[in-house]
Amino acid sequence: LVISRLLKPDEFGLFALVLAFVEMFIMLSDLGVKDKFIQDRSLDVEEAYRLSFTVSLAFACVLAAVILVAAPFVAKLYHRPVLWPLLSFMSYAAFTETLCMPLVIYYKEMDFFRYRVYPLVGKLSGLVVTAALAYSGSGVWSLALGGMIALFVTAVPLWARSRVKCGLIFNLSRLRSYLSYGLPLWASRISAVVTHQGAVFAISAAISINDLGKFKLSEQLATYAFLIEMIIGQTVFPALCRLQDSESELKRIFVTVCKVSMVWAAPVGMVMLVFPGELVSFVFSEKWRGMELLLEIQGAAVIFGSIAYTWDNFFKARNRSVPTLVVSLVLMATFLFVFVPALFVFGYNGIAVGIGAIVVGGLVVKQLYVSSLFPGTSILKIVLPEIAAAAVMGALMVLWRSRAGGTTAFFFLVQLLVFAAGYLALIIALEKKFVFGIFGQIYAAKKVKG
Repeated sequence: LVISRLLKPDEFGLFALVLAFVEMFIMLSDLGVKDKFIQDRSLDVEEAYRLSFTVSLAFACVLAAVILVAAPFVAKLYHRPVLWPLLSFMSYAAFTETLCMPLVIYYKEMDFFRYRVYPLVGKLSGLVVTAALAYSGSGVWSLALGGMIALFVTAVPLWARSRVKCGLIFNLSRLRSYLSYGLPLWASRISAVVTHQGAVFAISAAISINDLGKFKLSEQLATYAFLIEMIIGQTVFPALCRLQDSESELKRIFVTVCKVSMVWAAPVGMVMLVFPGELVSFVFSEKWRGMELLLEIQGAAVIFGSIAYTWDNFFKARNRSVPTLVVSLVLMATFLFVFVPALFVFGYNGIAVGIGAIVVGGLVVKQLYVSSLFPGTSILKIVLPEIAAAAVMGALMVLWRSRAGGTTAFFFLVQLLVFAAGYLALIIALEKKFVFGIFGQIYAAKKVKG
């Protein structure tokens, strides 16, 4: 979002192309050993940690080598010579999971302060460097250098203060266990790369780099809606692993997580859906005019794509990683056989068709798996009050704006405040028992801790 104020849409498009490669490298650097380490209830934590590090390091070296070999071919494919040195430099991203491995100790012990603070400092450092370099005219190199700074600012203090000493270890029996758990997760990440990053490559080929920049910016805004869900999912996963044998507790937590996540995601998605023109005018600037449709599409995708977003954590906690792979394969097939053809046939409007198909396909498959784990559970019914509250307030804002006859920055701000206040009031009215139950649990937890 900061970079969007410093670069033009076509420059941001090239930026998005490079960012797609960076995100791809980071996703593929995770072989699933971190999740297995958390799920593993073995008492020998140090041996499990060293095995995780050994597997991660070996895989990172292979991935980095593949990146270095592929870099010149990618540069030739896009007719952008700068991509060769740029992607070669960014091969450091293959070691992201390995360099941040000490975080997994804090994660397993549910020490979330340390688990969050190290990456936070690193990302803030990377943001400052990226913004400063972009402002000075370094272009896409600002991303590469900023990302490297973020990674090393995170990793150096982690390794310096890690209480578990790292080392290489080979235990074939446990290695097979880790690989049988991790390989489906890694394969699912390949599918995710094809789906998420493939959209970037397809849009750059079918439409233009300029429209790619608009698509990526709208997608970046949508990630704020998913951010809370990702944090909640990461936070509860170690607890789920400890409760993996209690189906009733898992179901109770599943319903709670779905509702809490949607309390945030539904209004954020509705704001994107209802106020696309205002977001362009008063947040991004007029040079982004034309991305209103993309904001509407992403807003709808946020609302329905957020339903049961962390469903796979409940399967992984029970040592079942294959469902994650199956769902990712369904999404990849939908992308390849619906999103890509729609893009080339309908152009800009094809993005709406493709994203809609991916969201619907994901909902159907998630529902099938959730029903197998928690019989009789409807993922849409769980979050229906939150979606209804956001829809009511969204409709009222549209009606109010149409009667006002125009929008200023101050009027937009007032509408956002009224939307938020009205939404919270409706949630309390519709979900009184749930809301007060959550506050009651928080109070009880603080009382016990005191």
